[in-house]
Amino acid sequence: MKKREIMNSVSTTIEVGIRVLVFTFVIGWCLFLMRPFLTPILWGVILAVAVTPFYNWINHKISNRNILASIIVVFVLLAMLAGPTLLFSSSILHAMQKIGIHLSHGTLEIPDPHPSVLEWPFIGESFHDMWQSAHDNMNGFFIKYKSELSSAGLWFLNALKHIGLNILHILVAIIVAGILLATRGTQETAELFYIKLIGRRGPELRILTEQTIRQVAKGILGVAFIEATYFGLIFLFAGVPHAGIWALLCLILVIIQIGSLPVLIPVVIYMFSTLEPSLAILYLALLIFGIIIDHILKPILLGKGASVPMLVIFMGAIGGLLLSGFIGLFTGAIVLSLGYKLFVAWLYDEPATDAEITEEDYQPIP
Repeated sequence: MKKREIMNSVSTTIEVGIRVLVFTFVIGWCLFLMRPFLTPILWGVILAVAVTPFYNWINHKISNRNILASIIVVFVLLAMLAGPTLLFSSSILHAMQKIGIHLSHGTLEIPDPHPSVLEWPFIGESFHDMWQSAHDNMNGFFIKYKSELSSAGLWFLNALKHIGLNILHILVAIIVAGILLATRGTQETAELFYIKLIGRRGPELRILTEQTIRQVAKGILGVAFIEATYFGLIFLFAGVPHAGIWALLCLILVIIQIGSLPVLIPVVIYMFSTLEPSLAILYLALLIFGIIIDHILKPILLGKGASVPMLVIFMGAIGGLLLSGFIGLFTGAIVLSLGYKLFVAWLYDEPATDAEITEEDYQPIP
């Protein structure tokens, strides 16, 4: 009898092991097949959650027609994508056409370096000498720095390729977000997943996930987009060449939390060397105002309505960015916020309170 029980136990263990292996294999294969689509799908989910309040407002205005409201949201998102993309593309094409014309006619010239370049810390003197050599002897400059210029050109082409792929991913993500908004199935699926995973705290963590996505979208990406657009308009009015490229650099640097100063410093130097002093001072004041607004808006939008400390969201977003790129802004903030909540729940065994979950959090979410 005991021998039979042992055999049954061994047989059951083997069967369970085989089932686990098969299940793991199927899940792994599914993830492998979905790998090319994971990034745009994940971005689509993030976009859908981020724009849900806007979608709900439109849906209410048009008498709860879900599909029409989602189509309107998709067109608004496409318009927001098209503006910066066209500005950047036109700046790049204009610059390349201009350089190509000058190269074909042998008229490419580099202007004299401004004396203020010598005053730049650390790199001023060497950069001034390099600039001066390019002005004095263009052919000699190309020969002397051939390898460096080739590497810079390859880096630039790779950067353009990655930017193009990211734009394509965002385009697909917008379509995915529109589908999720129209079908409205994401909220229920996410809540069931959390309930299966951790039980009664599932709805609370689903709400926390949505809150975190919106706070990162507003506090980091939203502020960066506003600041880059604001600076781009100033560059255009000031007559700064290739304003779209400088605005895009501002956007990237603000998102990765370096700030826009590395772009603004050379732009300000250009303004003071080409514009009337009074006009240059006016534009400088406007740029400083933009930097101040960034430091005011970011903590307000990151911390507004948060059930976790703003520092947790910020650290998660920056850590995720360094680890996983732009998508890590959201995944990092979500994971660290969930980890913080689970740690607090384990430490204090503190159930969710009505004060933490506001009426706004219960808005329908796809």
